[in-house]
Order: sequence, then structure tokens, then C-alpha cells
Amino acid sequence: MRKQGKRFEQALAQVDADKDYQPEEAVALVKTTATAKFDETVEVHLRTGSDPRHADQMIRGVALLPHGVGKNVRVTVFTQGETEAVAQEAGAFRFADYCRVGVECEIVVRLGASLPADSAPYTRDTVAGAVAACMAGIEVVDDRYEDFRSLDIWTLAADDFFNAGCVLGAPVADFAGLDLAALAGRMTINGAEVGQGLGRDVLGHPLEALAWYANLQAGRGQALPAGAFVMLGSVVETQWLRAGDRVEVFVEGLGRARADFD
Repeated sequence: MRKQGKRFEQALAQVDADKDYQPEEAVALVKTTATAKFDETVEVHLRTGSDPRHADQMIRGVALLPHGVGKNVRVTVFTQGETEAVAQEAGAFRFADYCRVGVECEIVVRLGASLPADSAPYTRDTVAGAVAACMAGIEVVDDRYEDFRSLDIWTLAADDFFNAGCVLGAPVADFAGLDLAALAGRMTINGAEVGQGLGRDVLGHPLEALAWYANLQAGRGQALPAGAFVMLGSVVETQWLRAGDRVEVFVEGLGRARADFD
């Protein structure tokens, strides 16, 4: 059996596994056992009576981050409704909030119609009609491991592959004439180009990624809801940053996005 570290054992000793904690007690205990020099992750698991196979019972939400990705509201990958204005084109981040922060140049889509589970399997052609807008985006990632290359795929998936936020460019609704696979994307840091790629670098076509994810959700009996934003993948290799860096991404036909790390 894997041996846990001393800090883990000390924190575990403060928890009574046989006790049902009230929310106030649980929060206080979490704060007491938090000893890392960064904001630690806290998971909350809830059992509800909803049936995710029905679209009207889907539970959706917005995750608030401890640092800004826009002028008004802060979200991760998916959002809808009033939060659509979040992180339009520019975001501001505090470099010290991360362990090892990196960025990626992404093609992002916003769904105008849901992709229900009972309509699967999907292809890139069948998901295309649900896309209301495309845009350039920056995914912010945070490497919190000594050597992430030694981790198994399940650990990386559970950690959402380092996802720590995003910046979304202005949406382009008139994208029908664009060949998403042929679009060129590039990234600059402090004005110097650091990478470039094409839309086809994402599974051959960006919408292949959307079809894959829609089918994955359908296998769980879940729909992709209208209004969701989906980041389809990076056309540039992850770039690791230094304090004070300004990142800009440009995707042909879809505009740009910017992020500052002060």
C-alpha cells in the first residue's frame, strides 16, 4: 500500500471518519488542515434526486476562480446566460496564484442548441448545426506536480488536465464560410511568436473534438446543453510563463484573446 506523507497523516488524524460533520464544521476543518502555500482544491460531492437523462433535470453551474479572467465574472470552460460577457478578449491573472502556469491557444465553440444523449452517436457534421459561434481562446493551465509525465491518464483526467481558467475572444457567429481545419492559429508572449498551428492539429478537425465529447457525455446519459462553451483543443504546444508576461493568441477568421500575468 502506498505510504502517505507526514502532512497527510497529520491532517487525517484531525478527521473523525465516523462523524457526520455539519457544513460549518466541515469548512472550519478544511481550513484547519490546509497547510500548502497555494490555494488547495476542495471537492464537494452531492447526491440529488435528479435524473441527468432528462434535459430539464440537468444541473449546471459556474465555477468562480480565485483570480480574474475578465472584467466582470470569472469562469472556467463552460458558461451560459448572463456570464456570456466573461473574459471577452482580455484577462488579468495574478502570477503568484499558480504553481507553474502555462497557456494554450484554443479554438472555442458556443452551443446554440443542446446535443441530447438520445441523439448519439454524433459526428462532426451532426454537431456542426448546434454551434452558434466560434472564437479564439486562451486556456490557462497550472502544473501542480513534480513530474506530470509520470502520472497515469486517469489522474490527469480527474485533474481536468491542469485546467485553471480561460479567456474567451469575441464570438464570431458568421463562421459558416470558414474551414475550421485550415484556420491558422499562433501565440505570442511579450510580442514574440512562440508557436503556431492549424485547426486540423485538433483530431484532424476541431469539431471532431466536439463530437467525441458529445458522445462521451451521451454514454453517461447526459446532454451538452445549449449555451455551453467548449474549448476544443490547442493548436500550439503549451507555453510556460514568467511573472509579467503578456500572452496573445490569434486565430485566422476568429480574432484574438489576451492575458496578462502580473
